[in-house]
Amino acid sequence: MTQETALEILKKDGNVFITGQPGTGKSYLVNQYVNWLLDNGKIPTVTASTGIAAVHVGGTTLHSWAGVRDDNTLTDQNMVDILDNDYIRNRICRTEILIIDEISMVSAKLLNVISKLSMIARQNMTPFGGIKVVAVGDFFQLPPVKGDLAFESETWEQANFTVCYLHEQHRQSEKVFNDILTNIRAG
Repeated sequence: MTQETALEILKKDGNVFITGQPGTGKSYLVNQYVNWLLDNGKIPTVTASTGIAAVHVGGTTLHSWAGVRDDNTLTDQNMVDILDNDYIRNRICRTEILIIDEISMVSAKLLNVISKLSMIARQNMTPFGGIKVVAVGDFFQLPPVKGDLAFESETWEQANFTVCYLHEQHRQSEKVFNDILTNIRAG
C-alpha cells in the first residue's frame, strides 16, 4: 500500500495498524496524519512504547499516558487507584485519537490494561473506550521485554484494526541491497 492510500484510510473512523519494513515511511506517514489532524482541529495523543521512541515522535510513553508503572495485569483496585487521579482520568477522557509508535514492544497485557482503563474512565465498553487507536510499527523488530506481542491480546482482536502495510521503499534505492535486507527481515 502507498502512503497516500494509507493516509486516506487514517482520515476515516476506525482503528488502524500502520506497518511495513524499515524505510517504507511509517514515521513520515504518521507525521502527515498528525499535521492533517491539527489542520482539522483535532489534537492527537502521541505515545510510544519506550522513552527514547517517545522523544523521537514528540510524545510520551504509553505507560505515562495511562498512569501505569509496568506491564503487569492490574487488579480492579489498581485501576480504581489510577483513575482516582483526576489528571490521568481527564487525560484519558480527553483523548480522541491515540497514536502508539513502536507497537512491537508493547505487550499484550499492557494493551489490554490500556483498553480496560480507557473503557472504565470513559464509561464506554468498546475497545479503548471508543478512542481511535493508530498502532505503528513492525512486529519483525524488537518484541516486548516480557510477555506476548500486542497482536496476541484480546484487545487487538476486538479493536478490529485496518492494516496498512506500506511496501514502497523510500530509504533504500539500491534494489539488490533492499532485497537482501528484506530477506534478512523475513528470516
